[in-house]
Amino acid sequence: MYHGALLDICENFVGYKPWIDDRKCRRIGKSSPRRLLVTLSSDQAVAELLFHARKNLRSAPKGSPVASIYFNPDLSPEEAEKAYLKRKERRERLLSGAAAETATPATPLDPLAAPFSDAH
Repeated sequence: MYHGALLDICENFVGYKPWIDDRKCRRIGKSSPRRLLVTLSSDQAVAELLFHARKNLRSAPKGSPVASIYFNPDLSPEEAEKAYLKRKERRERLLSGAAAETATPATPLDPLAAPFSDAH
């Protein structure tokens, strides 16, 4: 039922075609759009799909139909919380780094400056 659209996304945008059993593909949650839980045949298949998705979907243009599609491993609640905190920390670091760059103007290097001496 859902696996046709998923296979289309995987083939056309992810660059990897996993074998998906329709009986192991179901919608979860109440939010819109609803998440899709897919069980693959092996840990190796999961690792390959996640690798290709991370590599290829990250570079999707903003207007692309897959710009807001994410593939994530199925995590326990504790693992999900750790992953969330890690993403939050990374976003904060990036924002503070971007704020620091705008606060201090970049000083251009002087191409005519004398080189450092090797003497100690």
